[in-house]
Amino acid sequence: MTAAFRDRRLQGRRAVAGFSRARHLFRGLRELVVAICPSQYARRDNPLLVPEARGGAAGAANALFSYGTLKAIGFSPFGIDGQGVVLQGDASIGLSAAGDGDPAMAALYGQLAPLAPMILQKQADGQITTVIMEGGAQRAGRGRIGDYIVNMSRASDPKGDVDQMSRIAAMFMQTAADEFIVVGSGDSQLSFTTERPGAPIVGIESIDEQLLKDGRMVTGRRLNGDETGQGQSLRLFSGDAANRKVYRVRLYRYR
Repeated sequence: MTAAFRDRRLQGRRAVAGFSRARHLFRGLRELVVAICPSQYARRDNPLLVPEARGGAAGAANALFSYGTLKAIGFSPFGIDGQGVVLQGDASIGLSAAGDGDPAMAALYGQLAPLAPMILQKQADGQITTVIMEGGAQRAGRGRIGDYIVNMSRASDPKGDVDQMSRIAAMFMQTAADEFIVVGSGDSQLSFTTERPGAPIVGIESIDEQLLKDGRMVTGRRLNGDETGQGQSLRLFSGDAANRKVYRVRLYRYR
């Protein structure tokens, strides 16, 4: 083995090791970019576009945060239309190795498509926001819309378990002083309070299911007292997006 050949082989090994380190660094930086950079790029003179992001259930929550709080004009997860995509073992983008595409993002976008004109208008009017919970360190979420504060906690999934590591979100669009359209991602429980002058206690007057059919919202069931905690909470389900279901919530205040 000549000295030149040994040198080239050593250089090759170093290059492979360097690539491996760079790949792991990129994955770590990608998670940091998702958490930090969108907020830095969302400015009045620079509408936010997220060109590459993780998908899956976590990506759906991030999309609601991008559209609702950061007023994004677009959110593009990896492989959204890649039926049969092979992921090379990188689960961080949210797709399954079985190559079944991204059902969580597909369901969310099917849910958001009929709402796109409303989302755009509410972004312009400043009447939209998203509450998000990002992981195990965050045990509760809190946000403000209009005169109200939204309090969020995780709820049980279809198996009856509460995933304390899940990323969940709820996007609110204000349609009247005390009325909101709510779009959810994940299993959560929402309650409402206020810090504004006036009657101090917030109750839920009504919650109506809104079914998205043929590009428009059709009113479904009005939830009963057992489903709303006797007028105290809104329950969002992880299956709402697949069922094309959002909620119209009307609040009131009393002493």
